[in-house]
Amino acid sequence: NIKDFYKYFRPKVDELMARHGFEYAQHLFKTGVMKDVWLDVNLLIYAKPTATGQQTIYISYSNYYGDGKYSGLNLEWFLSDKTVERIYLHELDNLNPYQKKYIGKQSIGGGVDMEYYLSKTWYHPGPSLYQTEPEIEDLLAYWDQKLREVSWIDTYDDVEAYIAANLEEIGRLHLRIVISYLRGVKDLIAEKEEWLRTYQMVGREEELLEKSVSYLINKQKEES
Repeated sequence: NIKDFYKYFRPKVDELMARHGFEYAQHLFKTGVMKDVWLDVNLLIYAKPTATGQQTIYISYSNYYGDGKYSGLNLEWFLSDKTVERIYLHELDNLNPYQKKYIGKQSIGGGVDMEYYLSKTWYHPGPSLYQTEPEIEDLLAYWDQKLREVSWIDTYDDVEAYIAANLEEIGRLHLRIVISYLRGVKDLIAEKEEWLRTYQMVGREEELLEKSVSYLINKQKEES
């Protein structure tokens, strides 16, 4: 069952996360939104501060049949930063209609109340249930590899490097231009033009990029 699996699994994840600078983040649990006994046993949260925000790891245990028996794992990684979220999500209006109507902001599920601007679910290409010790060890090795890909992110320059290396997967140049603005890039038009020469964009993406550049140039003028 999940409680027995938790006793076995939790120390292994604690060790893995500590290796990459993440600490168990009990303070991020938002109690009162569900049975509190579910928290901590069905859900593990780890966090690591960055120079401007936070990286958060959210690991949930699947209980497909509602019988308390362990039946799988899910891990999500989040990058959050109040300044990026204020500009990108709110000032530039990149919240989707559902978020505007029901949430008002992006929130991580499972009792965690916090915005984010980049996220990724790490799906292991192997088995989906991880019910034997070799499968668990293989999964932890895979997570170790994925953590090495993100744990170094700290400054806006690091965020830019990560987006540039993973743009095909992320695909949001109108987010990347916000990072350029926060990095202190003065000529955002030149940055945009370089990207237009380098990347193939669909019409909507180019439209969003143009809108973001115009808005950020006005912010630069107000600040000067």
